Amino acid sequence: MRSHLSAKHAKEVPTEKDAAQPAITNFTSRPRRCDDRRSTVATQALCQKQVDQTLPDHRLIQYCRTRWNSSTTCFDRLLEQRWAVAAVLSDRSVTTLSDARTLELADDSWIVMEEMLPVLRSLKCATTALCGESGVSSSMIYPVTATLLTKHLPAAPEESKKVAEYKQTVSVSLKRRLKPDEVESAKKVPFIASFLDPRHKHLKFANDALRDAVKARVKELLSAFAVGADAKPEITEEDSSESESAGGSSAGGSAAAKRPRYDNKSAMLTLFGEEYHAETPVTPEMELSHYCDEKCIAPHLDPLDWWRVNETKYERLAQLARSYLCVPATSVPSERVFSAAGLILNRLRSRLHPDHVDQLIFLNKN
Repeated sequence: MRSHLSAKHAKEVPTEKDAAQPAITNFTSRPRRCDDRRSTVATQALCQKQVDQTLPDHRLIQYCRTRWNSSTTCFDRLLEQRWAVAAVLSDRSVTTLSDARTLELADDSWIVMEEMLPVLRSLKCATTALCGESGVSSSMIYPVTATLLTKHLPAAPEESKKVAEYKQTVSVSLKRRLKPDEVESAKKVPFIASFLDPRHKHLKFANDALRDAVKARVKELLSAFAVGADAKPEITEEDSSESESAGGSSAGGSAAAKRPRYDNKSAMLTLFGEEYHAETPVTPEMELSHYCDEKCIAPHLDPLDWWRVNETKYERLAQLARSYLCVPATSVPSERVFSAAGLILNRLRSRLHPDHVDQLIFLNKN
């Protein structure tokens, strides 16, 4: 499951891989050494420069290779505080000449940083949308990937060669990992989840062959459900016995038989018959066709709310949606649980009982 659902890794790995290139390492390693939390004097000097230049009172954000999107936040904060940082580095009462030469960034590094930031922001939005814990995420993998490949990652004529190469690297990595244009991907959980998500069920991001393959796969899954899901409420035994006994003779075989009395319900049943109200059974093909004919909901709406309203209308599809939309797109939720457990169970609390650890983690995540 994780092999084709780790889209977040697929978007972030190229970011960290390209950070190893000399052109990008030049302005990711230096901000890491320029962290203002390492020096109280530097922190106070930076705060003073921010006041002098009327800049926001923000601290620098450290770049970390193992933390997703840290390059984006690092670059964003550095560009915001560029002139305050430059002022601190040029102040010899705070920064020595050797440290300044090590930490200062050249003009071309700042230019590349500005050009890279829009691309990194789009990747950050994508990974943020996929790593949520409270909403549906697996159905977002292929729509988000298609949006990145068609809207944010194509090369622009006015951008630099470094940015174009970076976009190409990310695009190739996404296509290699997720295979968004191959028909074999139609059987994967994210594609089926996208079809069961009323926001993306028309699969506009896929080609015609993929759409047909996904619908065929969903039809196979629907056929596996029991036909009993189509059963409709029938007339109860109490109502039937009431209609039968309404015209019966009195006990003991009395000569004077009572005239039959009909209420409105019994009269209607006698007139039209029980088969009049029976509906035509809904086949999986009919249910699938009606579902496809409905319009997609807006992207910002919750698909789970839509299914709560329409689960009686599409009983088989609702059962299928419960099975597929609950799959997380990434391993982020489980990794957060491990991180919380590492903070709870440390060397100062090493004798906690396992049951108590479970309870503390539960309280931390709920």
